[in-house]
Amino acid sequence: IGASGNILVLNDLQYQLPFVVQVTDENGLPKQGISVELKVTPVTYNKGTYELAKTTNSDGDTTISLVFTVNASCLSEDVNNNGILDTGEDINGNGLLDPSNIAIISPHPTETPTLITQTNTLVTGDSGFAYFALTYPKSEAFWSSAELIATASDGPPGNTQSVNVVYPYSETDFTNIPSDTILTGPYGSASTCADPS
Repeated sequence: IGASGNILVLNDLQYQLPFVVQVTDENGLPKQGISVELKVTPVTYNKGTYELAKTTNSDGDTTISLVFTVNASCLSEDVNNNGILDTGEDINGNGLLDPSNIAIISPHPTETPTLITQTNTLVTGDSGFAYFALTYPKSEAFWSSAELIATASDGPPGNTQSVNVVYPYSETDFTNIPSDTILTGPYGSASTCADPS
């Protein structure tokens, strides 16, 4: 599994991160027509704040940069990854599973679509490649992460690869924040995972 170095800004609310899956045989030759099942599950979420901070160097030049402060990094409350709030999973007591499973597996924005419509399954082309993207709300960027798992139908059981994805953001989307104004992340800013604030 490989991710693009660039995210796409779909609109005012969403980002999209493109991916490729490559399937080969034991000699490194491409395997065509292989079904690859995808799954994305929440792993962590962060509690903290962010701001556009001004920095002035010795020459008097001022730069403004986006600064995140993480007060607590918490494991996903959905311990069994079933998407249901089970007894004992609501660690912070807010009545929700944090983080929610916020990413949608979508067709790749530019490459020939290889994602079977209304499924999480890809089929590799002549080159052994298959393309897709993760689409997610801008509000989750930086604040949560997920495990992306790809399982190829061809080969022995366990023919699986996974990557951890921290949802990236575009700094240009934060330029409308007044500098030195501290904002709270979507999961609150408390220093403990047991506190919902």
